[in-house]
Amino acid sequence: MKIRTLLLSLAASAILIGCNTQKEQLPPVLSLSSSEATVASEGGNITVHYQVENAIADAKAEITGAPAWIPQTEITANSITLSIDQNKDITAREAQLTITYPKAVKPVTLKIRQIGGPELKLAQTVLEVPEKGIQTKISYTLVNPAAGAEFNAIPDAEWVRTDLSVENELKIIVSANDEAKARKATVTLSYTGAPDVLLEINQEAAKLPFTIDVKEITKSGFTLDLTCENESMSYFLQVAPNRSVANCKTDEDFYQYDINFYKEMDNYSLGWDVVAAQDKKSGNLKDYAVSSLEPDTDYTIYVYGINPDSYRRITRVVRVTIKTLAPVKVDADFKIDITEQTAAKTTATISTSNYDGWFVAKLYKNTKPEYTDADVIKRIEDHWVDEVKTSGWIGYTPEHIIAEHGSKTSKNLEYTNLEAGKRYYFYVFAIDDAALRCSDVMIKSFVIPAK
Repeated sequence: MKIRTLLLSLAASAILIGCNTQKEQLPPVLSLSSSEATVASEGGNITVHYQVENAIADAKAEITGAPAWIPQTEITANSITLSIDQNKDITAREAQLTITYPKAVKPVTLKIRQIGGPELKLAQTVLEVPEKGIQTKISYTLVNPAAGAEFNAIPDAEWVRTDLSVENELKIIVSANDEAKARKATVTLSYTGAPDVLLEINQEAAKLPFTIDVKEITKSGFTLDLTCENESMSYFLQVAPNRSVANCKTDEDFYQYDINFYKEMDNYSLGWDVVAAQDKKSGNLKDYAVSSLEPDTDYTIYVYGINPDSYRRITRVVRVTIKTLAPVKVDADFKIDITEQTAAKTTATISTSNYDGWFVAKLYKNTKPEYTDADVIKRIEDHWVDEVKTSGWIGYTPEHIIAEHGSKTSKNLEYTNLEAGKRYYFYVFAIDDAALRCSDVMIKSFVIPAK
């Protein structure tokens, strides 16, 4: 029995000795791949890796001390990802984050430094410009410039141009002000990540040699007052449809347009200046009337001073635009009855049942085989515009024009010796008290039969 008891005691002692020799669990040791990180001002995501010696199964690191500009963190078994907001301040900022791990010997720290945001500084933010315009340079500085950033200087007016081709220099080009009132513009300077900077441009009103005050505008003309800065100065005052002066962009363009017109009117080779002499004016104008214009048409009124002997332009061109009134359209129901149709004689009766005003009824003869009905109508419309305008130039009043061309109620038309095989058009349209067409053109075509 003593022997058995001794053996059991030895066995128990051996078991205890074996347990004491097993390896004990060491505490985790946490370390980072980098203890500092620098972030650009625009922010974004950064990832820092960490390692754990004696890691605990399924355990992860934890973060404390993150400021508001690091709103999101994502932690995996071996990495930490931080989401960092844009730094809109030009001053850099820092954060000290504490990284812990369950039962780790000690925590570690991660220092985040974010660069300050870019800032654009302009040497001046208001530019005063004389009426004649200016070309100048304004210096600027960039604090914390960013690689790949976009830099623009955008004006909100076409009379201002900018150039950023030279570093730290904003070039401004302002055109001359031709208007008798001051004007303003704004240039917006934008740099990626920086607040916009505004440059305000104030330009003086032009000191114009003439002032044009258009008063009453009608369907065929207008009246105006013209004031001269120098009443003894000779000048040309002109009126032209916008379509005629569409290519005139500069003062000299308008002057050359007038010279070309006078040269075309010089039928007797007297010299364009002789023709132009009839348009030379001086002194202020009051209630000056212009007539014989086309209705519903844009016109440019322009004036400039001239040398009284050579007629060379000596001032800038002052101009304004107007639009003549459109005739009030009437719904006239016309009827064209061709009562006889031979080469020797062709007759027609024009009548209306719902219109008691004046109308023009005639035969359009200048046709060509390729003309469509639309072509003919357009030519009739244009011909009447020219008729009224030319009549006005030679002194005819609207009453004269109506008396010569107009009819009421009905009209009988008779034409002889028309060409066989050719197409002709009877036409009719209403006119108002200014002799202007105020209805659509109605046409009726016919062909004279061959003999």
